[in-house]
Amino acid sequence: EQSLRPMIQAFISSNIFRNGTDFIQKLNQYFEDDNGKRLRPTTKFVAIKILNFPHMVSHDVMLNAFQDFLRDYIIVPEIENLSLGKIFRLTSVFLHNNRFYYNNKIYRFVKGGPISLPFMETLTNMYLFQCFKSLAKTTVLKNEFYGRYKDQIIFTWTGQFDQLNSILKTIRTENINLKFDINIASNVRFLNAYIENQHGILYSRVDHNSAMQPYTLPYVIGHSKVSYSHWFRLALIRAVRYCTSV
Repeated sequence: EQSLRPMIQAFISSNIFRNGTDFIQKLNQYFEDDNGKRLRPTTKFVAIKILNFPHMVSHDVMLNAFQDFLRDYIIVPEIENLSLGKIFRLTSVFLHNNRFYYNNKIYRFVKGGPISLPFMETLTNMYLFQCFKSLAKTTVLKNEFYGRYKDQIIFTWTGQFDQLNSILKTIRTENINLKFDINIASNVRFLNAYIENQHGILYSRVDHNSAMQPYTLPYVIGHSKVSYSHWFRLALIRAVRYCTSV
């Protein structure tokens, strides 16, 4: 697992954001390239959220995607003395034997698994990479900004809306196991950031979740005073990085 994960990540990481700051930096870099001509007054943002993440598909469907990934991208016959066939079988054992305890009963995952496990997160990212690789490589998105963070996808759109609707229809058709919430607008919220196309000028700021108290830092109860200052400092740094007016 420790050897396989880096190999998978190497193939799927090109369009993946590490966090919100990474997203904002890449978005700004994209718009600054080509002498700042990429952001037009008519440019829209398309934000897609996968609603049934991470329990999207059955283990057999995920294993089929994993088998295709091994065949298409892993060119070596074995990894640390383990053949690809044995790696596939061990992954099958891993998926089919994930259990959890709840309310004095033991249950088995029939879809997905505990996303807190690093290998489960890698498998989920691999599956989504397989699902959306045709979208990422499509010709009409060649010059657009595109990326994903876990269950959220975002890309810019400067073309015709009929063509965009055709792409979104294809996404739904090719991924019948996934449920989507799609937002197309000149302003969207993505990774705790609010971004807006203001007549060809990018505006961004921190987006506060309305369900949370406005002046509360996360996860501070029961932690040391040092943790308070660290979280507050990180919140300030994030605000500076997110805001175009700073």
